[in-house]
Amino acid sequence: MRRATAFFRARAALLWERAAPVLIGPAALLGLYLALALFGVFERLGDPWRLISLALTLGLPAFSWPNQTEIERRIEDDSGLTDRPFEAMRDVPASGDPALWDAHIARMKARLEHAHARRPKAAWGRLDPYGLRASVMLVLLTGAFLSGELAGPRLSDAFAPRLLAGGGQDARVDLWV
Repeated sequence: MRRATAFFRARAALLWERAAPVLIGPAALLGLYLALALFGVFERLGDPWRLISLALTLGLPAFSWPNQTEIERRIEDDSGLTDRPFEAMRDVPASGDPALWDAHIARMKARLEHAHARRPKAAWGRLDPYGLRASVMLVLLTGAFLSGELAGPRLSDAFAPRLLAGGGQDARVDLWV
């Protein structure tokens, strides 16, 4: 595998493995917020509950982008390489025979020819072993189905920058099985 492809795959894998734990909580809260909007809860209660719910969904935990060294370590680990060949390529000898150093660099380049990066580890599966993310999707689909033509206005009201008075008509659900 070409080195550029290995770097791209390693960077993408590290990004996903770092983003999944950061995004799973806010994504679940956003799903709950959208479900409340679709079921008409904000129409009934109005503000400040809608604004409080929205504020709770907007916070994101810390996220750090992978740096070059972490990407190189990922490729070395995935390829089973030891002796840190990427670091050796940047290193400069303090003294010694230049021919010996050139041979060492050539050996490190040869080791990197077959370097590769694996797919990301299953971050969602580890964080959500019971598959609750599917339940959130099912609740959202049910809310969209039950709200019918009111789904669009309810979702736009949920994110509208104006105050909602609340106290609309009583909640009513019509279901046919």
